[in-house]
Amino acid sequence: ADMRICRAVEARINNGASWPSTDYYQTAIHQIEAGRHVWGCVNQSDFDRRCTALDKLIESIARTGYQESSQLGSAAGIDSPLGHQEVIVNISRDGLPLFQDGRHRLAVARVLKINRIPVQIFVRHAEWQTFRKFMRRMAQGSGGAAKKGFLYQVPIHFDLSSIPSAH
Repeated sequence: ADMRICRAVEARINNGASWPSTDYYQTAIHQIEAGRHVWGCVNQSDFDRRCTALDKLIESIARTGYQESSQLGSAAGIDSPLGHQEVIVNISRDGLPLFQDGRHRLAVARVLKINRIPVQIFVRHAEWQTFRKFMRRMAQGSGGAAKKGFLYQVPIHFDLSSIPSAH
């Protein structure tokens, strides 16, 4: 919520703000004018095209809901400046998702109040990975939490959802 893009998308969707009136846009243009490439943009015209692509992303998600990037294509009107990638997260030692990338899609989903979106896991902490392996072994065993290759109930963590469960 504190990222510039989140504030800009919220102002754009909820208040009809123009991109140039946002801190996100102003900061990017300032960086571009200082010689930095921002999101692959080398001038204001490039960045304006990027904002147009972001408007198409907003319109697409508002119209058809959040779709996995693999379902999107040029037919959806969302072309390259934003690319097609899922929101990328890392998993902490305690199983907490930590944002890595995909801020545009995350910002749009957040402002449109979409509660669940697909993510791609980039890195898992070694301790979390050890716990995941433990849960998989438990599902394969016959202990109190498992029966016939299944956990007794569905694990509530999204990164454990592929482990079979009986209830």
